[in-house]
Amino acid sequence: MDWEIVKEVVSSTNDLSENEFVKDNTTGSVLGGGAALAAGIALGITSLPLAVPLLIAGGAFGGAAGEKGVKATGKAVTGLFNEVTKGAELLGEKVTQRIGDIKDLFKNEEDFLFRGIERLKHNEYKGAIEDFSRVIDINPKCADAYFFRGCVHSDRHNYKTAIENYTKVIEIDNSYTDAYINRGHVYASSGNDIKAIADYSHVIIHKPENPSNLDIYIKRGSLFLKLKEYGKSLEDYSQAIKINPKTFEAYFMKGCINMELKKYNDAIIDFTEAIKIRPKNTDSYFYRVEAYIALSNEKAALDDLTRVIKFTRGYKEALLKRAKLYFELKDYNQAIIDYTTVIQKDINCFDAYYMRACANNRKGDTNVALENLNELVKINPNYSDAYISRASIYQKNKKYKQAISKLSNCYRNIV
Repeated sequence: MDWEIVKEVVSSTNDLSENEFVKDNTTGSVLGGGAALAAGIALGITSLPLAVPLLIAGGAFGGAAGEKGVKATGKAVTGLFNEVTKGAELLGEKVTQRIGDIKDLFKNEEDFLFRGIERLKHNEYKGAIEDFSRVIDINPKCADAYFFRGCVHSDRHNYKTAIENYTKVIEIDNSYTDAYINRGHVYASSGNDIKAIADYSHVIIHKPENPSNLDIYIKRGSLFLKLKEYGKSLEDYSQAIKINPKTFEAYFMKGCINMELKKYNDAIIDFTEAIKIRPKNTDSYFYRVEAYIALSNEKAALDDLTRVIKFTRGYKEALLKRAKLYFELKDYNQAIIDYTTVIQKDINCFDAYYMRACANNRKGDTNVALENLNELVKINPNYSDAYISRASIYQKNKKYKQAISKLSNCYRNIV
């Protein structure tokens, strides 16, 4: 099984990679890049237990009477600066910046957190990092600020720094599930599969059937597959199916693993379920065809290929596969029909010319086979097998001079 090809198939259907910006689950964790915004919305920032900002409590408004007085004063002064800032644009960028700096004196932990998220909306990563860092300056135990800062770094592929931030979150709050998830994604993207599996396992072990763990099972299953731990991979894909029986990727990958393990009947069951979910996914049909062929059920294989040809209106790859199967079953007439159809669709499909010639030769039409081969060498003089096959046909018919001539042509054209 070519796992790189399988990986591309699954990626094209539902990419779970580190770079997927907007995919999030019900807990607010996301698969890698762009994590901060989606996670922030799901976390519910307004309900976070925020302490009195240290900057205000110990600094500019230290004499204010109580927390409410501090925040009321801060809001009033901030409102005044908002009005002043509108006119400050006329005075130049430096004045506006200075006023912005003064306004920051009146911002609290929650304000910086909100502004950091707002900056993320506009891809202002540097400013977002600065705001989350200000939150940490105010409250070094604010796990959310480290988490969001880690998300920004992972989005910018600063994986080492992202891991450091997620690790700090976990040190502050070891129940912070999203930090384990995102750190796992970063580890996976960095090629550290063992640590990624450990983080995913930490999330799963506490709530194995949590619906939000669906993507985690898929991701961990793919890592087990990469490590060739097929049994564990199958278990994860099966668990994903328990959470959501409509998970195409889980059925498809289970089918591929069962093909690798030569469990063809199980593979057929998996690909059949995958086809129910996505009835026009050609790859599921193609792999099921291979499973049918392995079980010597050529009729079922032909039926599947015919279905694909019908709903794709003559998909070339399906025609080639069906022609090959007809050829192997010695149904040369049907093979010739399919190869001819392929050539009509793609005049540069040289293998179709060659195999059509082979089919004609096998059925005894050597003259037609020679015509096919002559046509092939005209459009592709470098197709060496065509010269060799022509020489072979002449040799079998005791036309030795022609056989030698065709081999000489092959030498001149190829060498």
